[in-house]
Amino acid sequence: MLALDDTPTPRYGPHVQGAGVHHNPTPGPAGGPFVYGHVWAVLGLLVAHPLWGVIALPLLARLYVRKKDLGAIDEHRPTFATKSELVR
Repeated sequence: MLALDDTPTPRYGPHVQGAGVHHNPTPGPAGGPFVYGHVWAVLGLLVAHPLWGVIALPLLARLYVRKKDLGAIDEHRPTFATKSELVR
C-alpha cells in the first residue's frame, strides 16, 4: 500500500527559497493555524513491522511550492504541480 505525506516543515529567514505560508495540520497549544516553511510531498510504501507496527518507507520526495509563491523564485523556477501530481 502506498501513502502520501504532506507535512509542513517550519523554516525561518529571508532567503528560504520555495518556502511559503501553509495550513498547520497540528497547531498544538501555542501554535497558530498557519506555518511558514516548506511542504514536501512524500510517497511512502506502508509495510508491517513485527515490532513497530505499520511504518512508511519513503520512496520519493518532491518540494511543493504554491502557485502564488513561484514568482519569488529567481533561478531554477519549477513548474507548478499539485501535491498528488508531484508523487504520481
